[in-house]
Amino acid sequence: MASTMLAFAVMPTVAAAATRYVGEDGSGTGRCSSPRTRSIQAAIDRASPGDTIVVCPGRYAGPLRIEGHGRDGLTIRAGEPGSVRILSPARGALLVEALVDVVDASDVRLEGL
Repeated sequence: MASTMLAFAVMPTVAAAATRYVGEDGSGTGRCSSPRTRSIQAAIDRASPGDTIVVCPGRYAGPLRIEGHGRDGLTIRAGEPGSVRILSPARGALLVEALVDVVDASDVRLEGL
């Protein structure tokens, strides 16, 4: 009795890159009125490879940590160049780490911050 074997190619599912918006006060205009988080770090933590995070004008707490290959190809961009400030910890605190720290992630881009 002859047996027939079928082989199926199993391809990993690749999610489309997403654009996430961050706004400090929950309000905004234009693209900055899209649903978003108020924290850049929260958007980073939810990001997948190839995502773009658009940061609306404002002042945001730092430091930021971009960690792991799950963040490869991440772009963090100011919605309006020069309108975003990432603040160091409270005055008097000693900054012993980078304001933006990238660990084990490649092709991370910061634009207009």
